[in-house]
Amino acid sequence: SPHITAITRHARSVDHPQAVLPAVVVAEIRRRWSNGERQVDLAHEYGVSRQHVYDLVHRRTRAYE
Repeated sequence: SPHITAITRHARSVDHPQAVLPAVVVAEIRRRWSNGERQVDLAHEYGVSRQHVYDLVHRRTRAYE
């Protein structure tokens, strides 16, 4: 959601491709991906790499708080 994106960009430097994201944002990314949104689109919106989104949705990383 735009509100979560705004909070994320303000709270953390999400410009880094492997940025640490708040758990609420990770949950939002996972939910949106499971509903059919493309990883590349989510990565662009949240300012992280597509690989980072892949790792999050496949639970291959703990890079969130």
